[in-house]
Amino acid sequence: MQGAIGLDDRWQQLGRQLARLRTLAGYTQHSLAPLLHYGRSTVANVEVGRQRPPRRFWERCDEVLGTGGQLTAAFDQLQVLRRAAGGTGSASQGFLADRQPARSSPSSWRRTRRCTAGSSSKPPRCSRRAARPWYAPRQVVASA
Repeated sequence: MQGAIGLDDRWQQLGRQLARLRTLAGYTQHSLAPLLHYGRSTVANVEVGRQRPPRRFWERCDEVLGTGGQLTAAFDQLQVLRRAAGGTGSASQGFLADRQPARSSPSSWRRTRRCTAGSSSKPPRCSRRAARPWYAPRQVVASA
């Protein structure tokens, strides 16, 4: 059975492979990141094995770098090893599957204050509402 240390080494190897292929294709971290729809810091963290993105990241890398599915296949192999070592989650969830999510109850959410203007007969009224938790997906609106 593959231990956790071995998996960390394999993630670092996959990151180094990405860095090598990126350099051979003539991209910098800064120029590759927008093509992947991720930030430069994510690319940098993945390359040193500090961050473990989902499968879609590796698919985009293969598309942009033209590696023919090489990085996605390596990612899939890591997911099989992780599950065999007792990891949780599906292969598409990547690193976030291993993390404990924040509490989903409103008591753990950041609170914001909403106030309504008063009138001559009523004072201003303020109420508290819960904001979305940090991991909630945001709607992206495409611009025309």
